[in-house]
Amino acid sequence: MKTYSRYAQGFSLIEVMVAVVILAIGLMGLAKFQAELTRNSAETKTRASALALAERKLEDLRSFTDIEIPIDASGNPTPVANIFYYEQIADNAGGSASLSTGIYPIGGENYTLTWTLATAPLERTQEVSINVAWTDLDGPQNVILAGIISATSPAASSPIGGAAAVSIEPPSISYTPGLAPEVISIDVDTGNNLKKETSKPLPDVFHGGDYNKVVFDVVTYDDSTDEVVRREQFVNVNCLCSASTGQSLTPAYTVFNNGSETIHDAEGTVVTKNTGVVANNQQPDQCVACCRDHSDSVTGTSGAGETIAYGSTNYDAANDYPEICRMKYVNGKLRVFQDWNLSTVSVFPDSYVSNSSPTTQAAYKSYVAAYAKDTSTTKATLTSRDVTVNQGGNSQLQARPIYIDTVYNSTASTPTYATFLAAKIAANDADTLQYVPFFELNLTKIANWGASNCTDAAGTGSCVSTEAIVDEGVSENNYSRGLVTADGSSTTGATSIITARLNEGNSGVVGEADNGGVNANASDNVTATVGAAITTFDVTGSIGVCNLPNGPTGNARKSALLAAVETAGAVTYSGTSSGTCTATGNGANSRTLSCTSIPESGASITIAIANVGVIVTSTLTNHSGITGAVTDVDVVICDE
Repeated sequence: MKTYSRYAQGFSLIEVMVAVVILAIGLMGLAKFQAELTRNSAETKTRASALALAERKLEDLRSFTDIEIPIDASGNPTPVANIFYYEQIADNAGGSASLSTGIYPIGGENYTLTWTLATAPLERTQEVSINVAWTDLDGPQNVILAGIISATSPAASSPIGGAAAVSIEPPSISYTPGLAPEVISIDVDTGNNLKKETSKPLPDVFHGGDYNKVVFDVVTYDDSTDEVVRREQFVNVNCLCSASTGQSLTPAYTVFNNGSETIHDAEGTVVTKNTGVVANNQQPDQCVACCRDHSDSVTGTSGAGETIAYGSTNYDAANDYPEICRMKYVNGKLRVFQDWNLSTVSVFPDSYVSNSSPTTQAAYKSYVAAYAKDTSTTKATLTSRDVTVNQGGNSQLQARPIYIDTVYNSTASTPTYATFLAAKIAANDADTLQYVPFFELNLTKIANWGASNCTDAAGTGSCVSTEAIVDEGVSENNYSRGLVTADGSSTTGATSIITARLNEGNSGVVGEADNGGVNANASDNVTATVGAAITTFDVTGSIGVCNLPNGPTGNARKSALLAAVETAGAVTYSGTSSGTCTATGNGANSRTLSCTSIPESGASITIAIANVGVIVTSTLTNHSGITGAVTDVDVVICDE
């Protein structure tokens, strides 16, 4: 028997109608949402365009060239054409003509640009309110951008601005000039009291002496204010490299810009060529760049279009090879620089350029200045450089080379650097040496020394020290070079030729052993004569610090004072003879003063402390009129 359900299957008409109504409402809502989304997006874009226009105008008002409008003889304002002045800023006035008040069509909208000034919150400022208005479907709209405009022109605040730039004082950096005879300053601009000097190069030694890093600064400063005008920082390294290939930088170099008539340092360019990598990890960090970049030969294989080549290279594609690099900070970055160009070297005793010998010191300074301008200048004016060393005594010599960089022309235009420099030399301009990249160094402890008649080699005359270079990156006086001695076996009246030799190029600055290839300009000598034996005496004493506050601040000041008094030349003696003393020790509160080998005959000397570093005052006891051995010289140094 068949049975049938009482209920019909499927949808009724009412259910279908309800579903259609719900779907229609949803679609209507979605359409409205889409319309609102599109509208809001358009409004956001419109508002962003209006704000961008306001920002452009604010920057336009800040782009004035000068502050005040010039006044003619009658007192009338006479603005120069195409010059925008700060004083021209007013309601709906000021700025470039291309961005004046008016209507600007952007993206289908018309924007009206206006601006007004309000009461300035500070002197020499303007508060400006920039209004950009437009009309959309909702009616009038606008954005307002407020800003402060200072009466300082952007050109004047720029380090490379126009004429206005010279009116802005740059940040001043104080400088403490070095002390003679270690550091000698050379006049480079007598009209502006500018001097140039090089700090004493001190070596850092790596891996038992296999690698050296020699660091020093060359500072040009205002002698009247002791403020830095220019600081050039050099790092010199010798490295061991392995051959590689890839990208590297060509050398940075010195370039002459004939448009501005200036010389400046230019960075190298990236090229693909033979390069190197460090052969081991026991070298100075700077060897990474040295091995990578210093692989050019003298023929100029530094990349297509490059004309700047290194002076030499030891590149070896098959074996580890040495590289020696001169590096310099260029635009704040340490770059491998064109090789050192040794021009000449001079040898003389310490006393020759000490402050107690003003005549010979001045003669040497004049010689350096003349030589930097004309390398044909001879040492004829450097007379009386020979020394007499009494038996049992000694005399410290110095080796001071002059390096002069090659200057390249930035363009083929005239005048060339050579023409420009020749004109300044001919006119005897006071600032000529500002345009000569010369470097006068004290390489006494880097040079290779020798004596022709040393008693250590069966001779009868004086000997000279040339000890192995050891680390002096933290403290000085750890090894000796250039110290002439005459022991008891020497013969009175016997002479020795004392010679300092420097390798040419970079190896002469890092203390490489004499390579036998130096030319006549890379060495110099003096004659040392053995004098009769003399009796000497020593002076010792104690150096303490003044009363300082307890705690970290006081301890830091104390450490700085003790470090300053250890500086070479900080402690000296003068009178019947002169010389330097040492301040040694590692205590937290004092140092030991020691002056040795002072000639006894007719002695009357005075111990002095120079105001170096943080040392401002010093009080000495039992320090003057000394005629013989003294052990109780008392010194108190202070930083105030």
